[in-house]
Amino acid sequence: MELLHGGNVMVMGTRSGKLMAHVSWAFGARVTPDRRSVTVFLHHAFSSAPLANLRGNKRIALTVANPATHECYQFKGDVTSEGPASPDGRTVSELHVTKLAAKLGQKYANFERFFDHFEPGPPHAVTFVPREIYDQTPGPNAGRSVEMD
Repeated sequence: MELLHGGNVMVMGTRSGKLMAHVSWAFGARVTPDRRSVTVFLHHAFSSAPLANLRGNKRIALTVANPATHECYQFKGDVTSEGPASPDGRTVSELHVTKLAAKLGQKYANFERFFDHFEPGPPHAVTFVPREIYDQTPGPNAGRSVEMD
């Protein structure tokens, strides 16, 4: 779960009551001290559709990828709570954007400027319990289930 703290690319998947998939950007995550739950932070501009989906269906998928190494994992689970992020959650989200911009700027010329005018606003927090983790890193292990520790 260390990949969740490193300023990596994050996308959250939900589905509607009609089983229509929706993918949205996520901006930071925090693992609880007992390592049983993950809280992911959504930018207010990207949160309306996934939050509407979660009100009818508590299933979630969070995909996290390191853009420098292509290491990638998908966490699937059930949402236990959602609501406005705490001040600490906002700090986690802002730090994530800073780390992500720096990481992408190292790999792609001028990419850190992508975030120059990005105002994350008050993030929305979605907490879920991962039930399954899959390795999505390109290569022979892609798609394999990862043992949860």
